[in-house]
Amino acid sequence: MGSKNCILITGILRNAFLNENIFKEISKRYDVFVVTSTDSAEDVKYLGRVKNVYYVEDDPLQLKIQNDLLQLREGFKYLQWQKLLLGYFLIDEWKNKNHVEYNKVIKLRTDLSFDSVENALERLVSIVEDDVCLNKEKCIAMNTDLYFSFDYKFFDIVSAFFIASLSNYYASFSFQSFKGCRSFHEMDFSAAKFLWLKLPRVVVGNLFKEADVYNALLKHDDQLKGFNGQSEVSCIRSNYKHILFPSEVAFLHYLLVSGFVVKSFKHRFSLSSLRNLSKKDIQALQFCKNNLHDEKVLQSFLSSVDFSLLPDDQADFFRDTSITAEHSGTIKVAYLLMKIANKIRPHGPYILEKLSEYQKRLDCEKDCN
Repeated sequence: MGSKNCILITGILRNAFLNENIFKEISKRYDVFVVTSTDSAEDVKYLGRVKNVYYVEDDPLQLKIQNDLLQLREGFKYLQWQKLLLGYFLIDEWKNKNHVEYNKVIKLRTDLSFDSVENALERLVSIVEDDVCLNKEKCIAMNTDLYFSFDYKFFDIVSAFFIASLSNYYASFSFQSFKGCRSFHEMDFSAAKFLWLKLPRVVVGNLFKEADVYNALLKHDDQLKGFNGQSEVSCIRSNYKHILFPSEVAFLHYLLVSGFVVKSFKHRFSLSSLRNLSKKDIQALQFCKNNLHDEKVLQSFLSSVDFSLLPDDQADFFRDTSITAEHSGTIKVAYLLMKIANKIRPHGPYILEKLSEYQKRLDCEKDCN
């Protein structure tokens, strides 16, 4: 059987139902695997034809590890890395059992903003076929820890970060050795949290701003990789001693000293602005957007949703839709839509101005009748 590519989705399946059509198309082209908790079991159906699912609660040992981690301060940050390792076990077992070979692994999350099926598929294809890692023997393309892609043959190394993180990165506040790291001149600093690396002050001096960090990495490339002495830390992240497990930068450092070249994707997905909303509120928002000229629906929406959780960009949508309704002559609908915009952005001056204008026009219509 020929080789193909696989997608691993881990963690809580937030907003999966919003991207149902997208994941259904994705699952037709790629082998999709999921590692999650039973709390998300109902959302797996939105991911299309999933090859296999691993629920942490079904494995007593992994459940105990998860519960033990949650007892640690900041231990919750480890859970995504535990699931990445479990994803490797899950996919490798499937691969061996079904005699499948995989070229690439793409680690995704469900609360990304894909915009459309076409956009999602186009960008996934670009990730798989991306030449940012061309001629790089050991390379990972990343958008921090949100999602990343690498050759399957390195899956065991990448997923072993979970083990390394427990022993090497928890409550470790000293500078980090870069022995084994490739040249920083090969890296894309926008791909990950290079900015937060803990560097030896005796080599790089004091760092005050973003440019200082990047310049120091490039200027002292060879010295950093060869330094094994004692030094105070130089880190632009001033509160680094208060962070017990700096998950993102720890993962980056692990990849660097494991010999990976870290590259940035040419085309990125962003996190969905609705990712913190409940499923109920998202469904109410969708229903409202599908019935923008129905006064009863708009009034119901105004009384049923926690507007403090709606992202600010939604105010733009309702404001602009309100103006369109005004131009079409439906002032009551325009008023209700602008009132929704006002609930989301209470102090927006233009929104307040238009809301007052619509109220006066409605009062005038009422008096005239």
